[in-house]
Amino acid sequence: MALNNTSEKEKNTEQLKESIDQKIRDGEEQLENITTKIKQSQAEVDKLAQKNIAYSTTIKNIKENPEEFSPAAIKEAYDEALEAQQRLFVMRGQMEKLKGEQVHLQDFIMQMQDMNGFLSRTPL
Repeated sequence: MALNNTSEKEKNTEQLKESIDQKIRDGEEQLENITTKIKQSQAEVDKLAQKNIAYSTTIKNIKENPEEFSPAAIKEAYDEALEAQQRLFVMRGQMEKLKGEQVHLQDFIMQMQDMNGFLSRTPL
């Protein structure tokens, strides 16, 4: 009876380790996807930040020399600057959310790896 019980414990331990390994693989795949999205988002944020600088320069020129711009050009410049600023704000928020998910997944993967290590050293 003890032999059967030991064999069953080993089988259960192995199944648990396999389940944890799968969770690690899934987590690593998700982490890779999130990391790719963060890189893409960072590139977009950088572009939007550059546009924001350009719009700020235009607004500064309008403030310094308003007589050189038509009312329509002034309105268009302010509208474009506001829209760019809003897009930048949204993109930065999305990036922060992705970074939070990235940290969470990294922690999860480490915990799963720790559990697997424990099971390897101390079978149930």
